[in-house]
Amino acid sequence: MNSPFPTSDNSGSNASRMGATSGTGSMGGSGSGGTPGASQNPSDMAKKAVDSASSTAHETVDRLAGSASRLADRLDEKARALTDAPMRAWEYSRTSVEQHPMQAIGVALLIGYLVGRLSAPTYTRY
Repeated sequence: MNSPFPTSDNSGSNASRMGATSGTGSMGGSGSGGTPGASQNPSDMAKKAVDSASSTAHETVDRLAGSASRLADRLDEKARALTDAPMRAWEYSRTSVEQHPMQAIGVALLIGYLVGRLSAPTYTRY
């Protein structure tokens, strides 16, 4: 039975075989043989992966922050326009009444007449 682990019955043959193959292991070898990336320390590989993920996350957060800032600016502009709208309408109405007083009186009388007709009780005649 060929086992890579030494046992009591065939420890001599395993020791010679291990000695022949352990000369280029990960401790003293140059790293040219074996799996790709074997020359790098696993902690270095993990650090690179974390740094890459961190960099990507920071870029994403920066993009989201920029988008949120632009959206906040647009909402602020819209809010100002909405709060300024009643004042602009008041100023426009005042200016129109000052420039055309007889038309303003005529429009007011017409609106009063229509509101009175629409809100008056209806009488049915038989």
